[in-house]
Amino acid sequence: MHNETIINSAKNFIKKEFDWLCIAHDLYHFERVYASAIKIFEWEQEWDELVVWLWAIFHEMSDDKFFALESEKQVDKVINFLDSFEINNEQKEKIIYIVENLWYGKSLTWNINKFIEFQIVEEADRLDSIWAIAIARTFAYWWKIKRPIYDPEVEPLLNITKEEYYKAWGPSINHFYEKLLKLKDEMKTKVWKEIAEERHIFMEKYLEQFFAEWNWER
Repeated sequence: MHNETIINSAKNFIKKEFDWLCIAHDLYHFERVYASAIKIFEWEQEWDELVVWLWAIFHEMSDDKFFALESEKQVDKVINFLDSFEINNEQKEKIIYIVENLWYGKSLTWNINKFIEFQIVEEADRLDSIWAIAIARTFAYWWKIKRPIYDPEVEPLLNITKEEYYKAWGPSINHFYEKLLKLKDEMKTKVWKEIAEERHIFMEKYLEQFFAEWNWER
């Protein structure tokens, strides 16, 4: 019951934190990340349900994409939340590590030997960026930040840097080439690598159909 109280409090907390953003990063996204992460943990090793839940719920909490000037404040909010419950220091340390480091832009600038739990949650998050829901999430977020669906005059940045990733204002379709289509090759967990391959093919077929329709009478 204690864990259930913490998890429900965390869900309410994150809903308020991300209420201003968009449905691409809502509680359903965090719940899907949790569900995927749990599947990997069940296959790979023992897991702490509370910690995995809090990893999934808080993993976007300090992402520069949303909180460029307030990342440290966002981490402090999570620390204050954890301090209000009976969570041991080892659990806190792992949760805060993921809050500080698990976002795509940061992965463009470093390549450290992450502990296995970090890798599992990272890949669970990336899995939600591949396939049908990912396509819907992309257009939802790009609509929120007022980017067009497609502009043939704007080429995608194929070897994008962290700085370019956050400053790029290309259309929604460019995001597939700048990030989403790269994710299958970055998966390391065997089961998810196979699933990512299938989802990748789905996205390629979607883009093929998109361009066929875009060029229909041009």
